[in-house]
Amino acid sequence: NKTRRWRSGGGLIHGNRLAPITEILQDNLVRWGFEVRSAHKSLPTLFEEVHTLEKLMKVGYLSFDRFFDLKVLDPNIFERAFSPAVQSMLMKSIPESEVEDPRQRYFAYLYRPFEQYAVLLGLPAEEAKALRLNILKARSHAVASLEALGKQFGLGTIDTKKARELAMVTLATFAEETKLLPQLEAYLNRAIQDEAIPLRSVATR
Repeated sequence: NKTRRWRSGGGLIHGNRLAPITEILQDNLVRWGFEVRSAHKSLPTLFEEVHTLEKLMKVGYLSFDRFFDLKVLDPNIFERAFSPAVQSMLMKSIPESEVEDPRQRYFAYLYRPFEQYAVLLGLPAEEAKALRLNILKARSHAVASLEALGKQFGLGTIDTKKARELAMVTLATFAEETKLLPQLEAYLNRAIQDEAIPLRSVATR
């Protein structure tokens, strides 16, 4: 989809792992690796993505250092978060040949601690609270939708193809309902302009 562009990939490699910029600066041997994705349908988009990386290389990555302590994903959350009906539906409707484990690769992603971004993005207190509530509500809606699909699949009212389609729609809806992407894009744009981004302390409850 050339109208929606997701930036991904890229990082600083220290030894054989990603590392914070503050640690890397202590070592003169730095290897850079970047991956630009989701631009295969639009050459201008590819140029835009590469241009963004060029700007970041000039201004540095200190604005992103605060995100390194975030837990990316709990690999065991799927069994705790979803019922056996949902687990069965997802494992059967998404073939292993496409994704090694659809539980962790896609749907456990719903439980990534996105709500912590409300603090780390440096938003004013009220905006941060509103963003956090959006994320929590979006997660609740997504889980409820998957549970409903799991019941339908178990009753045989939808087949594997339909289950997969609706499950993926649920993920897309979750991403839209969080309202997180515009905030991430705004933060990136500020970082590119080399602006100081304050880390405000806001209530998380």
